[in-house]
Amino acid sequence: MKTLTYSLILFGALLLMGCESKTESKKSTDIDSLTQSVSLAKIQVMYFHGDRRCPSCIAIGDETGNLLKANFDADVKSGTIAFVEINVDDEKNAKLAEKYQVAGSALLVVKTEAGKEEVTDLTGDGFKLAMNMPDMFKEKLKVTIDNYLK
Repeated sequence: MKTLTYSLILFGALLLMGCESKTESKKSTDIDSLTQSVSLAKIQVMYFHGDRRCPSCIAIGDETGNLLKANFDADVKSGTIAFVEINVDDEKNAKLAEKYQVAGSALLVVKTEAGKEEVTDLTGDGFKLAMNMPDMFKEKLKVTIDNYLK
């Protein structure tokens, strides 16, 4: 069992190190813009990535956006949910990446209530599922968001 766990951790680390793409996010933001856009949102869906993204990284961002548009569009438009892509390679985002202890690709769902944050890290599920089993990935993300909306 330990061997499997270590193998999965090693696989994930190698996958993160090998992420590369020429695609630059149009939604990438800095901490000041993020603070303004999500300050009133009850739920923040934060997709962290670097300048170079592998197909799995891209799939995580794309499938997250697809789910939010299909299932939570009204919540996004009303400001209850905010979806932001954050480039961790941009120095402007260093404080935010440090706050959430993110150094590469990550998908966090953050519920803010009464000044307190509850964070769910879906990065592992994203890498395992977003590219090859997107429906399963979106279901996990949907359940997380639904639970936070209660």
